[in-house]
Amino acid sequence: MAIALVVTVVLVRVAPVGLHGTDAACYAHIAQALAAKPVTDWADVRWLADEPFYEHPPLGLWLEGGWFAVFGASAASAVAWARVLALLLALFVGVLGFRLGGREGAALALVGLSSLATFQREAENPMLELPLAVACAAAFVACEALPRLGRGAVLAFAACATVAFWIKGVVAFALVGGLVWAWWRGTPRGRILVAASVSAALASFTVLAFEFARWRGGLPPFFPDYFAKHVLVAFAEGRHTVEPSPLFHVATLLDWHLPALLALPVVGLRWRATPGMRPFAVLGVAWLVCVVVPFSLAQQKSAWHLNVLMPGDALLVGAALMCLPAPVLRFTSPVLAAWMVAWVVVEYRTAAQPSARQVAVRAMATVPAPPAGSAVQNCSVLTDWPARHLFAFHWGARVVPCEGDGAWRFDGKELRRASP
Repeated sequence: MAIALVVTVVLVRVAPVGLHGTDAACYAHIAQALAAKPVTDWADVRWLADEPFYEHPPLGLWLEGGWFAVFGASAASAVAWARVLALLLALFVGVLGFRLGGREGAALALVGLSSLATFQREAENPMLELPLAVACAAAFVACEALPRLGRGAVLAFAACATVAFWIKGVVAFALVGGLVWAWWRGTPRGRILVAASVSAALASFTVLAFEFARWRGGLPPFFPDYFAKHVLVAFAEGRHTVEPSPLFHVATLLDWHLPALLALPVVGLRWRATPGMRPFAVLGVAWLVCVVVPFSLAQQKSAWHLNVLMPGDALLVGAALMCLPAPVLRFTSPVLAAWMVAWVVVEYRTAAQPSARQVAVRAMATVPAPPAGSAVQNCSVLTDWPARHLFAFHWGARVVPCEGDGAWRFDGKELRRASP
């Protein structure tokens, strides 16, 4: 029943698809361009007016570009990619829950994942946090195996950590929380150090190989610019959204991650009485600390930065659910069935009352496109940043202000020729 709930949350969406995330259209546009050129040229990632892209390492964009190369570049294809990633995340969370607590542990972890507003939103949002969360959840599965499997688990963790690094860069360092958890569960310190060292070596090797490929292609180095112009500036000064308050993410946690916060006092009060939930709770708390603290200290903050908490959140909620009395847990199946019915009802009601922004984003995927390269006046509610990339991705058009000089006009619902 827990699997059915996850599938319902991910796949049952009544409203038409659209690239609603702030950067979803930006990344889709980059991936669209990648899919249109040979893979041998993918070391050169570009965006905006054909400018080099140094915001993040390119693996997440390469994966979406590969998806587009097979299934075509469209909003429906991009959202389908997000849904595949959401199901992969559920798979790793379920496997981890099973390894820690059997069938009940897997089921309760999946229920925890389904309860998160952040998972419900990200499940159709093709940005970078979802593939990052998948890589981190896979790394946690490897961490669980470290006390038993040794070399295989070390290599698996190193591979997952490297993938996480290539998707969102330095955020992958938060995986030290998984290694601390593995040590708490009895992994020898030497094996922990080996796992960390192999991860660093593998990531370094792939970086050098990438830089060599760029050098062979006559391109400038990537990672020096990434660290200097993105990582350091974002942490010390902020770039797009400067939020100096270290308490900024309190509101994010209370909104998108509320079930995990509510789980914290439950697991604290039931720590001694329910020993079976401790591995879930410790990993969830370790992940919460390792992600939230660095992001809270950085000057640049956005609510979606914490979406990578999803696998840890799921374990925390699962731990709290394990504290419920056995007679209460017997009613799990009918409760989940009612939850699925309620989800479908809410989806229908929400689809019937879309916001102006939702209407505008969805309209772009359906209206006939203007000639490629056209200038389109943006007279919709969309701000310049998403409009710029949505126009480029869907129509191959450039955006101009509503009063600007453009041959076409988009009012948020329809695309028409501009008045002379």
